[in-house]
Amino acid sequence: MTYSSIRNWLISIVFFGYIVLVLSLILLWVIGGFKFDEFTTTVGILLPLLSSHVATVVAYFQHTTAIQNDNRLVPKLQAAVAITPPLLLIVTLTALSYVKAFRFSSMTFEDYKTALAVIYGCFGAYVATIVTYYLRDSAIHVNVELTSATAGAPASEVIPSKETSTAAATLN
Repeated sequence: MTYSSIRNWLISIVFFGYIVLVLSLILLWVIGGFKFDEFTTTVGILLPLLSSHVATVVAYFQHTTAIQNDNRLVPKLQAAVAITPPLLLIVTLTALSYVKAFRFSSMTFEDYKTALAVIYGCFGAYVATIVTYYLRDSAIHVNVELTSATAGAPASEVIPSKETSTAAATLN
């Protein structure tokens, strides 16, 4: 698997997976699986957390004019470690929501909220790290080029060096 294919998988999982999750929650509310206050609480818990991952994908597309084809090979284990957690996060959150909505267990809403927090605590930071790692390189390089082109300054002036940072700190 290549770096580009991992990036494409992550973009697909994060963007479309989160859309499916949110649409599933709306559907579950419409069919009566969640009361209105349960629905809004669930969305209020999940949306800020999930939107940070989607924001990374959107930032990648805002700063990248063309999808860059990176054919560097990635070891199979690294590819599995990169793709599995985001996929598990989406599947687990969606499955948990269906279990709660259709009352497949004696889970109360308080239990459901606790389970959401635990699941996101287990996967959330890891998924954010993976998504940022695989999308940041292209977005950062293109962003530096766009910033320097817009400002009319070379990239070396856009990214402060250690010496200029130290000098600025001394002046303050």
